[in-house]
Amino acid sequence: LCCIQENTIKRPRFKTCYVYLFLIYLSGYDLVLEVSEDFLNSSLESLYGERVIPRKYNGEYRLDIPLIPKEYQKTKFEIDFKEALKVDALINDRISVKFSAGVKIELGLLKIESEVKGIVLCKPVYNRALFQLELNIVEVELEKIKVLGFLTLLGFLVKSVNEIITEVISEELTNMDNIPVSPIIGNLELPEMPKGNKYLLPVGFGDVKIIDEHTVVVGFDIAFDGEGVKTSITKSKFDGDIVVNISKSAINKVTNFWWKHTSYPKTMPFKGKTPIN
Repeated sequence: LCCIQENTIKRPRFKTCYVYLFLIYLSGYDLVLEVSEDFLNSSLESLYGERVIPRKYNGEYRLDIPLIPKEYQKTKFEIDFKEALKVDALINDRISVKFSAGVKIELGLLKIESEVKGIVLCKPVYNRALFQLELNIVEVELEKIKVLGFLTLLGFLVKSVNEIITEVISEELTNMDNIPVSPIIGNLELPEMPKGNKYLLPVGFGDVKIIDEHTVVVGFDIAFDGEGVKTSITKSKFDGDIVVNISKSAINKVTNFWWKHTSYPKTMPFKGKTPIN
């Protein structure tokens, strides 16, 4: 195993992250990308700052409580996520993401404010169309609901408020379907190549797995020379925000694809004498 390159990436959207590139001997996937928990959280913070993930949700909710007149059963709510979502744990095939939100509910003249904490259980997936890693929302669990101020609610109202908050937050987060995390990789443009999609290096998605409590791993294949034999993904011994493992097979596929299609001249005519010893 030999290290080819250690570098940093600086983009307006992300903080500086450390990228490690290694040439390894893989018997399966041509490229294996390891994405750390820290990088996932940096991405979530950036998406929160740019409002790619909405911070506020507003709407109406209708109660079904016989003790309240029908004209007062329509409630208004506002959910305000106070901070960025944060990856809390990576377990088996699920990622646990924490959230904290402020909730305001209007029941006629009654205004209720509360703080809510909970987790979103997600499954990491690779979006082939957008070439990015995403977290598909599987389940939303509320851990704590705290009513603010000195307001004392009747028992049936406490139950109703809890149901509203649980249902509204679960519905709004689930409606997101997925949480975009970061661009990963797509078809690559090589230097000295003709223009057109057929001349982009065809990189195909293989698999995505949570390999340990701190790392998500994505496997890719270069389809130029066939699919090859797939094996289980294993983590390298190196740690970084992103670790890129490249197989010897991938190097050969890239050079073969480039040599077959490149516009770079393969012959160089010359005149003169050249001594041959």
